[in-house]
Amino acid sequence: MKLPTCLTFFFQGDLTIHNLTAKDATEYTVDLSSSEAEPEGNTIKLNVKQKLREPSIQIVTSTSVENGCFMVVNCSSLDKGINLSWSVEPVSVLTINKHNPSDSSAQLFAFVNTTQNLANFTCTSRRDIERVPSKTVTPKCDSKICVSNCTSPPPPRRVTHHRARYSAVLFLSGTVFGSIGVIIIYRYAVQSHSLQHDLSLITRNCATGSERRQRVQRSIKEDEETANVQDEQVATPTQREEE
Repeated sequence: MKLPTCLTFFFQGDLTIHNLTAKDATEYTVDLSSSEAEPEGNTIKLNVKQKLREPSIQIVTSTSVENGCFMVVNCSSLDKGINLSWSVEPVSVLTINKHNPSDSSAQLFAFVNTTQNLANFTCTSRRDIERVPSKTVTPKCDSKICVSNCTSPPPPRRVTHHRARYSAVLFLSGTVFGSIGVIIIYRYAVQSHSLQHDLSLITRNCATGSERRQRVQRSIKEDEETANVQDEQVATPTQREEE
């Protein structure tokens, strides 16, 4: 019998398949016979599994926000029936994970504060005992919502009057980030919505909060300028009396 070129049969009963593919998954029967023994048949069922391929990470967004950076990264694989998991360094980075088994992908929402600077993301594909990690990705904050010096307001001149102003700034910042957290948790833990729509909504919330904060800061600056003018007007008559 002439075997296909991809098969090699040895008289010891061994069968070797070269350049194995998924199409080779079938049953193979070998009949052995000799003049000294009864014919003997042996059937083997061959199962072929492809090795896991390396998953890839795409940076969906990396946006500067108050006191840090808001990041969304997506991990995807060409394999089916796998489990994708994330590894983030440092571990103190705040993250929310959303896994989509139907299309072998997983999204990760992360907030990196200003003291952490950068974060490293690695995605790992798992199936049974096999695991393959992706290349590590370190996103940078590219787009910005805050304007220059929006996180560093000038020190107050009048403590009692400006303390309420800065309390308003902190309240607005907390409201914005609180709304971001609620949107992410509600939409991705309770409902299923498009990622593009949610990112747009989050960006609008950040922009609205930034505009409110800027208005408060402008009001603080105007109050300080008024206070400076009043101080100069008080100082001028005093200087004249001394002369």
